[in-house]
Amino acid sequence: MHVLKPASLVLFMIVALAACGGPATEQPAGTTDQPTDVATTTTAAEPAVEPLEMVEVTAEGVELEPPVQVEQIPDGAWYCPMETVHYARMEQGDGVCPICSMDLVQKVAAAAPVEEPVEGEAPATEKEPV
Repeated sequence: MHVLKPASLVLFMIVALAACGGPATEQPAGTTDQPTDVATTTTAAEPAVEPLEMVEVTAEGVELEPPVQVEQIPDGAWYCPMETVHYARMEQGDGVCPICSMDLVQKVAAAAPVEEPVEGEAPATEKEPV
């Protein structure tokens, strides 16, 4: 009796799969190999994304376990800029994270969008006192 070695068996499997066009896949009844039009395909509605809950940060600092996203800490807070925030405080202090020794950075408020004047309109000016 002849026994195939593992390397020979693997080589045989590769050749056999290549010769027959790869592993067979079954298609559900009524389907074809024709591409589908993505514009006409319906998808389930995506769930609404809920806003992240804000966390409270003290002047002396707080270790956040589990870590949170930067968006969850208040504007003006000093925080450790790792992938997620594991430490934050409202005062700069020595500027170093007591957990990992990284430099803290201050979260600044997002800038308000600047209104561009509409073409042909004069830019808004302050009213003169009467």
